[in-house]
Amino acid sequence: MPIMDGLEATKEICTKFPGAKVLICSSVGHVPVYKRQAFANGACGVLPKEYDLDDLEFAISEIELMNEEGVTQKS
Repeated sequence: MPIMDGLEATKEICTKFPGAKVLICSSVGHVPVYKRQAFANGACGVLPKEYDLDDLEFAISEIELMNEEGVTQKS
């Protein structure tokens, strides 16, 4: 991305819009250090770009469940 990367964008979005639910799809989404930083920046989920429809549906349902339970982000 020309102005900022996905991690920076996630932090900015979650700062400006605290109720936002961010699901990151990244080519490095499988790397543990990236995932930890994504969650630290406010992401609710991280998928590698090679996800399939089942993975996406599961991630969205997890985020919806977290929302129903009042969890702001995954730990």
